[in-house]
Amino acid sequence: KDEKALDFLKKLGLTEPDAVAEVIEHVLPKYNQHPPTISDDEHRKDMEKIFSAYSIEDFKLKEKLKETAFIRAENLVLQQIQYKKPEQLYFRTKELEIYFDGNGDIWFVDAGYDDSVLRLLNKIGVSYNIHIKCLSKEDLNDYVDLRGDSICYRRGLRGFDPDIEIDGFQH
Repeated sequence: KDEKALDFLKKLGLTEPDAVAEVIEHVLPKYNQHPPTISDDEHRKDMEKIFSAYSIEDFKLKEKLKETAFIRAENLVLQQIQYKKPEQLYFRTKELEIYFDGNGDIWFVDAGYDDSVLRLLNKIGVSYNIHIKCLSKEDLNDYVDLRGDSICYRRGLRGFDPDIEIDGFQH
């Protein structure tokens, strides 16, 4: 940073922008364009800003990161690169590659990120494990109520949810 420029700005009464505010107000909105037109170099700089801002405990930033498609991802079947939200992604492991082989709906985190960024992505929702959505509870010995109204009533025995959803299972 140019010290003279900083002194000049301080004399004008301006302060350095807050790292969290910069990411929320200037970095993440670029990724809401469809499709985002961001160079690799600009994306690398954006990720540095995000990484730096994330170290500051800020709930709003964490929520914005979870709901923004800012992570470079690759689809092995479609052979495409797109930006995706953390919850839409998996880390690329041999096991997950085998499980999702041929599934065009699955996106993996781009291989170009370093380990520190990968740890951050894991904290905000990118997964090493297959996503499973269910109402089941492992410690139940009886049943779990799934739906109840005057027309339809279902329950799962011993905590089993018949409406379980497992990523890639149908494929």
